[in-house]
Amino acid sequence: MKTEAEFMEFFQHELLPNVEVLEKRRYGLLNKRLKVVGGGIMFLTVNFLLVQSDTLPKFSFFISLFLVPIVCHYLNIRFLQDTTLDLDFKFQVLSPILAFFDSSLHYAPREYIPYEDFFDSGLLTFRPDKYTGDDLISGTIDGIPIRFSEIRASYRIFHKPKDYCNPCFQDIFWGILLIAEYPVPFEGELLIKTDELQHHLGYIGRLVQENNTIYGSYLYSKETDFSRYFSAYTSDKLSGEKLLTKQIQERLLLIRNRYRAPISLVMRGQTIWVALHTNKEFFSIRKNRKWTDYRYIRTFYEDLTIVLGIINDLNIDELELPISQNQGESKDKFGREKLITKQKVRLLLDKMFDYLVEKVPRLQKEKMKAQEM
Repeated sequence: MKTEAEFMEFFQHELLPNVEVLEKRRYGLLNKRLKVVGGGIMFLTVNFLLVQSDTLPKFSFFISLFLVPIVCHYLNIRFLQDTTLDLDFKFQVLSPILAFFDSSLHYAPREYIPYEDFFDSGLLTFRPDKYTGDDLISGTIDGIPIRFSEIRASYRIFHKPKDYCNPCFQDIFWGILLIAEYPVPFEGELLIKTDELQHHLGYIGRLVQENNTIYGSYLYSKETDFSRYFSAYTSDKLSGEKLLTKQIQERLLLIRNRYRAPISLVMRGQTIWVALHTNKEFFSIRKNRKWTDYRYIRTFYEDLTIVLGIINDLNIDELELPISQNQGESKDKFGREKLITKQKVRLLLDKMFDYLVEKVPRLQKEKMKAQEM
């Protein structure tokens, strides 16, 4: 991981020339908007003074008070927009910052992880009404293909009848979704999510977790700290317990303590999903900040440090996880088990036949003798 001292040197020698060009465009745009607002305020002031001196009727001031904001807003929308400024900033500033961390990573500012890929994780229990995102980053780190982007999923809420025309949205998830492809499929599946019920409610919280069957069967952990902040579920307890290693639990606790945000992890097939619910926008471009200020550019460094830090903390390429055998061996094993089952059934039938041939007639003879006596 690159240090902040290295990033400061990179900013001063390589990034600053591009930022200065963009800063001139930002300042020029902001200056024009301020002139329009200032002109509107000056017009209202003159109109007010004329009304006070009885040069103009009083209602003219109220008309101006209504029309000036509309005119300023129209001028802002129609003539004072630079539609390519944000995109140019991402390509000329964020892309070099990403290359500074790892040159093999690809950045697509307008793309994001599709809904189907998020839904496959099982973290979303129902389809959101609104699903958006941006800033898709993909590539290979330590031989593991990864991709991550900002995702915002929300559902529509209605408090009053008028909300049907202007609906409000409640966030289900807002943060970073990371997907990594493991080289070989896992043996079983595992879902871990932040759940502090046991931490707050004690034994009652644990009972609620155990009886939550939405995500599968509840897995018990011997790690007290892990059970306090996380709950784990699986469709098969035997394989799920193998995946819930001490190594995974320690790293999730490390990530939680470091970023202070809810985190979820899913392992299924050859895919690992990691969802960090930060409840804030990553790579936020603010036009009211001076772009040549290092403190502002450092926020992008911190955002990337969070995401890439999760990858380093998990160390996916070093995880010692149980993996399933390849398809050919699975078929052979299934065939052997099928053959063994047939042999067991045949032996059982033979024993039953012998019992019927030998034991039953003997019992009938003994019963007849007992009746004669």
